[in-house]
Amino acid sequence: IEPAPVGFLDALSAIVDENLILHVHGEDPDSFLLERESDFVFSRFLETFFNNHPGGRLVMEHVSTHAGIEAVQRLQREGYQIAGSITLHHMLLSLDDTYGQVHNCCWPAPRYYHDRDSCWGVAMLGQPGFFLGSDSAPHTQAAKYQPQCSCGCYTAPLLIEKLAELFAKDTWLDGGGAGPQHSERMRRFVSKNACDFFGVPESETWLTLMRGEWTVPATSWDIYDEKCTDVARIWQAGSKVQFMIEGHSYRKT
Repeated sequence: IEPAPVGFLDALSAIVDENLILHVHGEDPDSFLLERESDFVFSRFLETFFNNHPGGRLVMEHVSTHAGIEAVQRLQREGYQIAGSITLHHMLLSLDDTYGQVHNCCWPAPRYYHDRDSCWGVAMLGQPGFFLGSDSAPHTQAAKYQPQCSCGCYTAPLLIEKLAELFAKDTWLDGGGAGPQHSERMRRFVSKNACDFFGVPESETWLTLMRGEWTVPATSWDIYDEKCTDVARIWQAGSKVQFMIEGHSYRKT
């Protein structure tokens, strides 16, 4: 950042000195919408941070472009402690999907097909240094249905089940049939890679996934029976998902 805001560089130094991890939303807000992440990468903020703090740790949150993926991979190869989180919706959406589809409007904005495919690719490989970050955003319907809608996708109610479906479609889900399934690559993406980066043990509690079709409910009311003033619209409401979490209750719709 030129010039750096007052106290900004001191704050970065304090983060590293305290062995904390810097999490960044890697976009240049002054750039054109579709180029904000790539322009952030080309601004060389990441290189400057690691040059000044070679022992620092940084997570580039909700990476959404091929340029962002490549930047994280390059700095990893150079030995720096950097990782990237990827959302479910950025693995599935391109800019086309946001046109007239208010529920697909999110931030960072979905970009080109090759950006979407890059996010999909590193996730499906379970590549070290990349892990799931849901960025699930339960905006109320009132916030979504307005001229300047709130950006975000409420993915939490179908997050793990939809991921299992994606891994299965890529034929990397172990086993087969209708019984419980387990995927080592999915485990890396959802759990292990993040635990390795943050230096914490994986949970000893396991989720068992099984094949079974269910319909994504329309709103949070349909899940929690919370009769509040407004409700959150669930992403991909009405769509069919082909995996369930064993022991989880799925409402028939």
